[in-house]
Formats: sequence, structure tokens, C-alpha cells
Amino acid sequence: MAHDSRAVANFFLGEAEIIRNRYPNSSYYLASLQLQKLVVITHGYHYLFEDKKKLVSEPLRIGDYEPYFKNLSDALALYGDDPVMHLIPEGSAIDVFFHTQKQPIIVDFCDEELSTLTYVWEEFYDNKLSCSQLSFLTRGLFKNWENERDRLLGRGAIEYPVEALAEHLRKIGLTSEKSVA
Repeated sequence: MAHDSRAVANFFLGEAEIIRNRYPNSSYYLASLQLQKLVVITHGYHYLFEDKKKLVSEPLRIGDYEPYFKNLSDALALYGDDPVMHLIPEGSAIDVFFHTQKQPIIVDFCDEELSTLTYVWEEFYDNKLSCSQLSFLTRGLFKNWENERDRLLGRGAIEYPVEALAEHLRKIGLTSEKSVA
């Protein structure tokens, strides 16, 4: 079952909170851009490893710099490069930034989804991947993202196909113990 991109982001925010709780002197937070890139990568991995099932229900958009999910991008707009301090609730960017009383978007992921989410989190956290390294994973196949973006936009597209993202992840050699369909 596909989910809201903000629910996927909340999984990663929850994992970061576990680290802060485990290591009280840690100030481990995810920056807005890191969080957005993790969700895009996880969506591509899930499609690649789980028999072409989408993890995120909304379309992946063609951005000026790389693919993105509009709901998540809009929700985190006020953070800029700052760390995201709280789980993402329903509502506007103001609700997210000022941590209003709205309930965070939390879902029960199935085992396959949790497997993908956990794999991506462990790869990210264990390897301490920066925003620029995550950018390579989300757009690195195209030496010039602008040309790829313009090619798709020239055909009237506003969505970036998840198949292209999954193929990109496959081509740059990112695999796990999971069998790739």
C-alpha cells in the first residue's frame, strides 16, 4: 500500500529521535533536504526491490534541481537548511514549523515496507551520507539534470517516473541482500 510522503519522512525522523534518546549528548537531527532525499531514494528502492510496488502514493515531481514529492517539500518549506525538529503533522508548512497541536502523520508499515525503510536508514546512518552524496543518489545518473528535466518537461511531463528512479538506482550499483526483481 502506498503512503503519504510525510509519513515516510516521519519514519526517518523517528529513527533520528531513537538515536538522540540512546545517546543523550547527541544532537542528531535530519536537515530538510536530507529528509526529502531519503524519501525519494526509499521510494525508488521499494519499487526496485518489492516487485514494482510504490511506497509513496503521490507522484514524484520534476524539480529544478532533482525529483521531489510536493507534499513533503511544501511541509518542510520553512525549514530551509535547518534541522527538522518534530514529526510532520497534517496541515501547512506553518503547522510543521511551529509544531502545532495537529497529529503527526503516522502509519503502520507492512514488513516489506519496513524492510526497505530500515535498509535505507541503516545505509544512510552507517555511512553518514551528506546532502551532496544523497543528491548523487537521486540525480547522479544524469550528468546534467537540467537536460533530463528539460527533456521530460518538453514532452509535457510534470512527473518523474518511478521506473526511471529505480533504474537509476540499479545502474549506479546500489543493491542490498534483497533479491532484485
